[in-house]
Amino acid sequence: MARNIELFERNPLIETSIDTKGFYLYNWISFEEFRKTVARDYLWLLSKMLIPFGVVLVCGGVYDFYVLNDTYFVWTAVGLVGTYALIFLGIIVRMLGRSWTFLRISNIVFTDTHIGVGGQIVPYEKYGALKDQIHEWGDEFEEELMKPSKIDEKIWQFKSKVFSWWASKEKENSKKSGTMDSCSDLGSCGDVDGCGEGGGEAFGFVIVVFLLVAVYWLSIRVFYGIGWIFSFVIGYAFVGIMKAVLYVQWREEIKIQKLFERLETVSSELATSKTLIVKELGNATRWAWNEGTKGVVDKFDMTIGKAWDGINLVKKLKTALEKSKYSDIFNYDTFDTWTRSQILEPINEMMELLGTGLEKLDTTIVDLRRQIETTKIPEYSIPLETQLKRLEMQRKSFVTMQDQWKGIGARIAVGKF
Repeated sequence: MARNIELFERNPLIETSIDTKGFYLYNWISFEEFRKTVARDYLWLLSKMLIPFGVVLVCGGVYDFYVLNDTYFVWTAVGLVGTYALIFLGIIVRMLGRSWTFLRISNIVFTDTHIGVGGQIVPYEKYGALKDQIHEWGDEFEEELMKPSKIDEKIWQFKSKVFSWWASKEKENSKKSGTMDSCSDLGSCGDVDGCGEGGGEAFGFVIVVFLLVAVYWLSIRVFYGIGWIFSFVIGYAFVGIMKAVLYVQWREEIKIQKLFERLETVSSELATSKTLIVKELGNATRWAWNEGTKGVVDKFDMTIGKAWDGINLVKKLKTALEKSKYSDIFNYDTFDTWTRSQILEPINEMMELLGTGLEKLDTTIVDLRRQIETTKIPEYSIPLETQLKRLEMQRKSFVTMQDQWKGIGARIAVGKF
């Protein structure tokens, strides 16, 4: 198998995971990144609609004021809102198509021989045939496979473009108006035809241009703010729909991954329980058992439930893998080795600890009996006999617990692990 592909170099966890458990699920596009594509689309479309906004504003204003004598500028408002609606119609159309892509590529599955992405499962040797398609998906979500997302950077770039574009236009207009203002310098104009009555008309024109630019400046900012809120609403709405679809669909990749994660959690809990049991055994031995046996038995009692959970999870996980579309490309030998290291080894260690504890308790009981036999004074032997009876009762709890753990061992031995 050709494993020396660039993806393994970008993410070392892939090879480590498939070598140990035969499976790795990579979350390429997160719900948050999916949501942010709405903001990116909005800013991109807004930057493209800056000129149409200006045209609608000027033409609508002239039509309303000079033709209809409408000081409420109704058609101007309708034109601006309509232009704005086109932006969000475009966003929704783009998101509908992107949602289908997201459902197909949000998670990528790696086994030790194949990669599953975009509804396709191909061997690593044929990964090159998918490169162009994967590159297109990466462009769509601003995130190259196995590399950091660029969605925030793109949002910032388009945001800067929206405001820097008309800011540069405003600067250009100010330069033009500066040339007109030179006429106001009577010392330089004298009685030239450019001044006098023509100067008043030029001044009025500058005022009109200034007012249009001011209205345009204000409208862009108002529409930007309102649109930014709408982009959040639309983004979260699509995210909610995608989550619902994934929940109903209960994609097998996610189910398998969750079972792997739960199994790792149980394995960690078993390791923690082992540490606590070792401590309890030490305390029980240090104080000649006394009440310490109960603490040890309680810890084993709490841990046995985790052991059964681990065995059941292994069974569920293996069944899920066998029924999945990855069943034919999955390495079950690697999987069995991993699950045994996660569950079987901790269980064996628990059983060894249980046997060690019982041996120490039996040794204590034997020593106590000998001490009673050699003690001739009743005042000394009676407390020892009371202690012996208590230890013998505690030993029964220990033996019962050992029998329960042997049941786990027997289930593993007959292959029902």
